Amino acid sequence: MRALPFTLAMLFMCATVGFALTPSAYAQNVIITGMDDYNFGTHVAGSGTKQQTQAFCVGKSAGNKNWNGTINGSGAGGAFTITDGAGNTIPFTVRRLPNPTYTAGVSNSANQADNNAPLDCNGTDNQDLRIEMTGANLDGVPAGTYTGYIDVTVSP
Repeated sequence: MRALPFTLAMLFMCATVGFALTPSAYAQNVIITGMDDYNFGTHVAGSGTKQQTQAFCVGKSAGNKNWNGTINGSGAGGAFTITDGAGNTIPFTVRRLPNPTYTAGVSNSANQADNNAPLDCNGTDNQDLRIEMTGANLDGVPAGTYTGYIDVTVSP
C-alpha cells in the first residue's frame, strides 16, 4: 500500500453583517473563537474515510441569538476541495453538527449563538464543525501533500 500524506488547513474566520440599519454597530456584536487548523496526517490507501470535528464558539453581544453562517472553500467557485498544487484535488464535506451538510456559498440559518455577556461565550464552545473526506476520494489521487482552506462567515 502507498502512503498518501495530506493536510487540510483552515484560515481564520471573519464576521460580516448581512443587513442592519447601523452595520458598524452590528458587526462588532458577532464573534467566532476557538477555530484552528484541521490536520488529517497520513492516509494509507484502503483505510477508509477520514473525518475530524472541531468545537468552537459563535457569540453575539446584542439582539437575539439568531445568526447565519456561510462557508466557502479554496476550490474553484468556493468548492470544498484540497489540492496538491499539481491539479489533483480531493473533495470534502463540511457539516455543522447536528445540522445538515453545508453547500459552498449558501447561507445556513444557525440560530444558536451564545448572547450571554461576555462576548467570548464564557470560555465554552457552542458549535461543532465536521470535515469529512471519503476513502474512495482519498484513494483516487496520487501521493502528495494536499492543502486548502475554508472561510467561515457569520452574520447577525
